[in-house]
Amino acid sequence: NDYVSLPNSINMGTSDFTLSIWLKTDDVSSRQHVFQQTGSNDNRVIAINSGGSLTSRLGGSGSDQLSGVTLSTDTWYHIVLVHDNSENTLKWYVNGTEQNTNNSVNVQSNTGTFYLGTNSDADDKFFNGQIDEVRIWNDVRTAAEIADNKDDELVGNESGLAAYYKMSDGTGTTLTDNSSNSNNGTLTNLSLINISETTRLLSIWYALNFLKK
Repeated sequence: NDYVSLPNSINMGTSDFTLSIWLKTDDVSSRQHVFQQTGSNDNRVIAINSGGSLTSRLGGSGSDQLSGVTLSTDTWYHIVLVHDNSENTLKWYVNGTEQNTNNSVNVQSNTGTFYLGTNSDADDKFFNGQIDEVRIWNDVRTAAEIADNKDDELVGNESGLAAYYKMSDGTGTTLTDNSSNSNNGTLTNLSLINISETTRLLSIWYALNFLKK
């Protein structure tokens, strides 16, 4: 039951943000939490439902905010979730293509820790698959910016970049934040030996393997 703890780099309820992530799931037989926030307002940011439906519960008051996309196993997807705070909207992009826009989301204020690969108590809904190139921005990224950056590594000092995890750097149980903000993550039941080469779009990348035991 593997997961990563990430220090809070943005307050999701009071700011614009864009979350970008590459993932490949090995199992869609039960609900998995890909990106989760802890705390009293435990924002369930990105999840995969049984059957592969890609969803969020950000500002959903117990109801899922659907992306309109169903994921298949053993397939890489580039997933982006954009929150416009002034408009109270969540906009989904999958593989560079705009999907659903969720309206009137009213995301709860929270400065709690983020988790990759589990629920807010780190005891259930474990992700089974690979995660790569996690990027947290403190602004609303445009469709053009998303398309331009999705297949390239960043320098790390880009404007608006709050945290950046290449999934290839770190020591021991530390996952390096490759932005200039030092928001390093902590690996639980994982180590950097779980980082494996993966071929995406004819390029060699490194991804962190998550196993649900």
